[in-house]
Amino acid sequence: MKKKNVIIILTVAIVGLIYLGIMIWIYGGRQTTSGLIVVSKLGGFECQAKQCSFVVLDELHTSNKNFKVYQRNNLIDTYELNYGKNWNFFKEGEWQALYGDFIAIEDSLNAEVLAFSYDEMNYTDREALLSILKEEDINDITNLDETEVIVLDLDGDGTEDRIGIFSNQTEENEAEKYFSVAYLILNGRTVKIYADYGSKKYSLPFYNIFSIIKIDGEKDARIIINQGYYDNNGENSVSMWQLDGRKIEKVA
Repeated sequence: MKKKNVIIILTVAIVGLIYLGIMIWIYGGRQTTSGLIVVSKLGGFECQAKQCSFVVLDELHTSNKNFKVYQRNNLIDTYELNYGKNWNFFKEGEWQALYGDFIAIEDSLNAEVLAFSYDEMNYTDREALLSILKEEDINDITNLDETEVIVLDLDGDGTEDRIGIFSNQTEENEAEKYFSVAYLILNGRTVKIYADYGSKKYSLPFYNIFSIIKIDGEKDARIIINQGYYDNNGENSVSMWQLDGRKIEKVA
């Protein structure tokens, strides 16, 4: 074989090895974990390689899969799930009685459900809320003084973060303008998640943190939020948001 041909072959081989090494470096560390998250009767999420998409209730195929089931962030047990008119829970083939809202996470996702506590609304929470309401010239939040906020270290940096969910759509409150707001105070910064406004009471959704999770050891937590309405004035739904550095984004 001519020396020139040998050099060409070696060059091609080296380039190929370099390309293969780059691909392994880029993609090799990515998880290929896949699985389902069921959010009570609101539907759920199908996750593949940490990319999740919303799935309606009737299209959640849960047969022959094991799920860790949580209520109020407490692990109840591992079950198989089957949906008829209601969710049914089975342990080793035996039906189990379980009532109320829940979140069920397929074992394959290796998920961690983050614990959080509640704290009374303080000065920082008030200022954060008012900074958002300023966009609509709303400055009266006296009816919210006894509202609690969620407290946890969301980004794992040792600093307490706070999630506030507020609405002035209360039975005793009459206002010219109503609001329903969800926000995160992350390391002292206020990050708006939702802010809805309207002139008719109960026309706006109420927000609720359903769960806060991490999938397969990921750094950034995901917040699952339920959007509901008073007396069926709107359609309930659920969404997934994820912390991304200094901001939070809707991912499903």
